[in-house]
Amino acid sequence: MRRGMKGNTVYSTKGEGYRADIPLRLNLVLVAVFVGLACAQLFVLPLWLLPTNRLWAIVLFASMLSTTTNWSLIHEAIHRLLAPVARANDACGRVLAILFGSPLEMLRFAHLLHHQLNGTPADRPEYYETGATSRVKAAMRYYPYLVMGIYAAEVAGTFVCFLPRPVLMRFTRLFPMEHGADARAQAYLLQPSRLLQIRIDAISVILIYGLAFWFYGGYWPVLVLSILARGMMVSIADNSYHYGAPLGAGAGSAQNFRLAWSAGILNFNLHRVHHAHPNLSWARLPDALRADGDRCDRGYVSAQLAQFRGPISNREYARFSQSS
Repeated sequence: MRRGMKGNTVYSTKGEGYRADIPLRLNLVLVAVFVGLACAQLFVLPLWLLPTNRLWAIVLFASMLSTTTNWSLIHEAIHRLLAPVARANDACGRVLAILFGSPLEMLRFAHLLHHQLNGTPADRPEYYETGATSRVKAAMRYYPYLVMGIYAAEVAGTFVCFLPRPVLMRFTRLFPMEHGADARAQAYLLQPSRLLQIRIDAISVILIYGLAFWFYGGYWPVLVLSILARGMMVSIADNSYHYGAPLGAGAGSAQNFRLAWSAGILNFNLHRVHHAHPNLSWARLPDALRADGDRCDRGYVSAQLAQFRGPISNREYARFSQSS
């Protein structure tokens, strides 16, 4: 097993059983920034700024541009890499996730399940079997998922979690059966204390956004557009890291993208590195990239655009993943 060293930090390039040094101070500053930005978007803007000048809507534009970094910070909390103490990590993560529109534990389960299913057809919305469906039908399913599906599912869970437990048990059967994902969903999400936490967080989401819409009054379409923009950016960016990547390659079923300001999105563009080392904090991913002798596959912007080529059939997939 190769080992890499940066300063006084030694880490395994296998990423097994290692807790990376966490840039706690910087992470806490980022948490404060995004909590402040969310409060400005949801409360300060409609109550004090928009009534004086509509040009203050530029705050929403800033919020939209920071979506990927915001999600990357929540992603650190999901992996418990935001703070070294679990309670502090989860407390910060819950606040960030609530302001983002979804309970942390729901996001955590969905993302960790993605790690387990990575490289399987069940985790690839662009993949389809030519004998089972047509390209037109595959496209009708794929494009809505691409532009909004990931975020829509996260927000929908905020409301679904209040359904009676027997109904929720039926919902867990919608998860793919690979790796027992449906059984895992039932055991994890419906565990009584966790379900209670999810519902408390969901109530917080509904109250906060309900108040925000009330405060926006006649300006409510502006808030809707900002939320839709957030959803599009999250869904498109999240899908890009795996679009057309090789199937059945484990951590290799992901891609790294070149980005000059990689740290600006917490190195989330080094996604194959993250899948290989899921317990490395965002600050250590560039070191792991070099230690592994890994590379970037393409530019970040071109990767976002490439997804709009549409669904990929089982016959095309191997050729596509080699050429991309």
